[in-house]
Amino acid sequence: MSDADRVERLLDAWSRVLDETLDALAGIVEDLGDDGVNAVPDVPGINSVFALVTHLNGVMGFWGESVIGGGDVPRDRDAEFRATGTADEALGVIAALRDGWPRWWRLGLEVGVADAAKAGRGSRDPAGTTAEWVAAHVLRDLTQHLGHAEITRDVLRAHPGITRP
Repeated sequence: MSDADRVERLLDAWSRVLDETLDALAGIVEDLGDDGVNAVPDVPGINSVFALVTHLNGVMGFWGESVIGGGDVPRDRDAEFRATGTADEALGVIAALRDGWPRWWRLGLEVGVADAAKAGRGSRDPAGTTAEWVAAHVLRDLTQHLGHAEITRDVLRAHPGITRP
């Protein structure tokens, strides 16, 4: 198998997992609607689904733009978890993530990681950060936060009256 074929197979596999995960996240947003997407169950450590989508946008923007692309994406992680908005806004963010990430993966596989030092606390070995590692890390974060969104949705469905103001 040629290197070009390996790149295409990796991109296809990553994109399929990305699509499956973002489809599930979009389904949760659609299911909850405008009110539910901002609801926060009164359970310690749980965030609204809108906040989780906003956080994923920050995570994926940082790893794509900053680490792979070498740009400088400022983040306010605390603000990501306080964010509110409409279901349509959340769906727009999800669509942008779906459209943007394959481009970053391709760039990373073709030319490498532009600024591995920016991996910082996200990697145990920033100097050894590769495009393949970044892709796996981003997919892990994405699926982890999908699980959080599923828990939030399930708690809201089972106990609709226990939300925080």
